[in-house]
Amino acid sequence: MIISKSSLQVLLVTKNDKIPVLNNIHIREDGTTIGSNGKTILAVSPVGAEVRNTLKDRIGDDPLSSAITVAEETAKDVLKNIPKDTQFKGLLEHCNVKIDPESDRGVEFTMTDGKRPKVIKGKRWMRDYIQFEDVFKRVAATRKEVKIVLNRRRLMSLLDAIDKACPDSTGNSPVYIEFSDQNDIIVRCVNYVNGQKVMGVMQSYKGIEGQWLEEGEWERSLCGKGKLEIHLYKILRALVRVLWCLWMVAVESVKCSIKWLVQRCQKQLSTIIAKYQKQKARIRKRIKINNKYLKIILQIF
Repeated sequence: MIISKSSLQVLLVTKNDKIPVLNNIHIREDGTTIGSNGKTILAVSPVGAEVRNTLKDRIGDDPLSSAITVAEETAKDVLKNIPKDTQFKGLLEHCNVKIDPESDRGVEFTMTDGKRPKVIKGKRWMRDYIQFEDVFKRVAATRKEVKIVLNRRRLMSLLDAIDKACPDSTGNSPVYIEFSDQNDIIVRCVNYVNGQKVMGVMQSYKGIEGQWLEEGEWERSLCGKGKLEIHLYKILRALVRVLWCLWMVAVESVKCSIKWLVQRCQKQLSTIIAKYQKQKARIRKRIKINNKYLKIILQIF
């Protein structure tokens, strides 16, 4: 199985939190390489078919019948011996890995400098590797945006490994970061030279260690919060003006409403007074008539 120099960079993740069972790299049947330190996992995708077809006649391309785990010393030795290739755009920075037919626990790497092949033999780790697939599935299913607290040494190891696995001569060096619901991070990148992709997972601090560091005055000054406050002041001032205009409109509306209400009340009051005056006049007229009839009756008797 042909793997690249980028594939072997997963070894750098194991530098922190040395755990004997993880002090190695894992190579799956499809050529995917895995490195972990118990808190961080980094995976590099297999080499493309075009590169494999080009190199198989020079260094071979033996399929792996099962996944293998290569000891740290062997992986370091292979990394040192893979030549740096600037002439063929990184084509020579690959090697063929296969199980050593002469040793039950052996592994064999074949590489070339363009002139002659070179073989390095090493050791395999025979114990079962960690269930990294479950970790990737869990974080992939629960991604979200969140504030996180990380161990910076582990993060530097992860990013250093990704940087070496995905060199970028343009200087852009993009890295894609996502988050899970448990505040773990997923880091992805791509090697634009050979097309391989990298995907890493790193656990964040939990509990007391994961308490968020609040910004102080010095940090706010370094972050340009002074300029931000000026912009906020301008926005606030504009907002006050808008609110003042709305208030004046509301006041005028209330004034108009009150004026209309007063006018309506005055009109109704005038109508009531007019009706009262008419009724009063009718009553007075009736009283006069009644008084006249009363006088006539008194005169008769």
